[in-house]
Amino acid sequence: MKIHARILRLSPRRWPLLLAILLLTSLLGSHQSQLSAQEIEKVDMTGWTTTMRSLYADQEPAQRLAPLSAVPCVAGFAGTYPCDNVDLLAFMPLSTFAATGGNDNWGWTDPLTGKEYALMGLNNGTAFVDISDPVNPLYLGKL
Repeated sequence: MKIHARILRLSPRRWPLLLAILLLTSLLGSHQSQLSAQEIEKVDMTGWTTTMRSLYADQEPAQRLAPLSAVPCVAGFAGTYPCDNVDLLAFMPLSTFAATGGNDNWGWTDPLTGKEYALMGLNNGTAFVDISDPVNPLYLGKL
């Protein structure tokens, strides 16, 4: 039996979900506030350069958001998120993954089972989510 791997293949019917995840990941920054002086002072900055201190002070904490599912795009918004004829099938906040930041995500289809997965790059690892049922994503774990 010969198995052919398909690298990062995501069926076209799942593209709206992946697009929604990408949009929501990029929108998180618009709903956040600056770190307070007390939060900045809690970190040991021994040996940090001025640039490193400035970059750290400029970061924003993740906002506590609720998960969402099956939110239609109506009048340019799916819930509170802007949309353009793309429904929000599901949203999982960073707190789901015990993370405070995300940077990218990818899709993958298992060539043996046909199940579809989203992989999310986080500030503390990579999360794996089964998106075979797009309105009920299942968080599988994190590396």
